[in-house]
Amino acid sequence: MRIVARSPVIMACIALGTITAGCGDASGPRLAPVEGAVTLNGKPLEEATVSFVPDPSNREVTPGLGVSGEDGTFKVQHNGRFGLALGKYKVLISKTGSAKPGVTVPEAFANDPIQQRMMGIRKETLPKKYSDPATSTEIVEVKDGKNRYDFDLDTKVAVKK
Repeated sequence: MRIVARSPVIMACIALGTITAGCGDASGPRLAPVEGAVTLNGKPLEEATVSFVPDPSNREVTPGLGVSGEDGTFKVQHNGRFGLALGKYKVLISKTGSAKPGVTVPEAFANDPIQQRMMGIRKETLPKKYSDPATSTEIVEVKDGKNRYDFDLDTKVAVKK
């Protein structure tokens, strides 16, 4: 028996079902794109980890991070998806030095400089005011649409005269 769907309504329903298959909240909350750049003393900062820590009052809790490229730019991801849910975030910026000589990095953490820093394998190279959750004062609000945040870090110490 052969069934041929010739009705435009049936064809539209089939097309709509195909297009919307997989949609829903299985993939997580709706995210807004977040990107930016990091400079250190006016120059692009490569391989900095830019972490966005969600405020507990946010409707959706979506921590995310991005790693800056050679030009200092980054794009934030949450669970493998680009962007963050709308809301307020504390921003932490971290840049670690090379692993200590003679120290073996566990394979599970080979590509995780933050975990290596926490384990004492690598040392933070930026001031705590940028990298420590207790001292960072950088707060941003992710809104609907594209979000761009540029961070100009300064390691020069102001000298009082």
